[in-house]
Amino acid sequence: MLRLLPLLGLLAAVLLTPQPSFAAKADATCAGASVRAVASPTHSRVSPCVVKHRRVAVETTYYQNASKVGGTALAAFPEVRVRYGLVPRAELFYDASSEIAVSGERGSGVYYMTHPGLGARFEVARAGGVLYSLSAEGHPPLSALANLHLIPIFDAHAAANWSASGRNDFAAQAGYLNFETAFTRNQRSSAFGAFSATHGLNGRTWATMELGFQSHATWNARSQTSGIFSLQRSLSETSMMNLELGTAFNAAGNSKPHYLGFGFAVR
Repeated sequence: MLRLLPLLGLLAAVLLTPQPSFAAKADATCAGASVRAVASPTHSRVSPCVVKHRRVAVETTYYQNASKVGGTALAAFPEVRVRYGLVPRAELFYDASSEIAVSGERGSGVYYMTHPGLGARFEVARAGGVLYSLSAEGHPPLSALANLHLIPIFDAHAAANWSASGRNDFAAQAGYLNFETAFTRNQRSSAFGAFSATHGLNGRTWATMELGFQSHATWNARSQTSGIFSLQRSLSETSMMNLELGTAFNAAGNSKPHYLGFGFAVR
């Protein structure tokens, strides 16, 4: 993890360097024409925003977990999600297969591809400045903080987003996850939720803090809470980069609690 510090410092400097803003004042989350209007600001957060009719958005993420002691190292890429605005207030999305690399002791390891996933998201209401949406997907991608022996096979989300001003917005989500064990194929269900707050540092850079909870993060029913700090930087109205650091406060299943994520969104 220490070897990554110079890279993190360079990326943070790029993200925080003030530059002229091209974003319109009305470009709050879920509004406006830029890619930020629909992109998920962190790896684990589910965006309530729906891609505009006949538009396409692509999101991709690489993440690597690390810890000083114990657990199993994990890398996953490219985590590509392709989203298409099917009709007004509804989108279809496709999660392409991703390479999962899990290292073990004495050079052993497990390398496999995730199942591709297909899902849909619907905007169900706008009331009092809050946008509400529902989404569901078969074979969703692995979460960066999930136990490595559990494979998601279905999830459903209810999400909401409130823009308090041109520089601040808040989001909440609650969901249901069905998963199976990697080897025995036994199935189990879990409830989860998260709350995030985003603040605009300047016209092109935003910072997000997120807290999340999952009721069953391992097969033996252990719960897990997590936190994520993320910086997003608009490169243009059609592209955005994201750098994030996450940790599990009570890492389940002997997994490593810390991870680094880096990705792009393109509209």
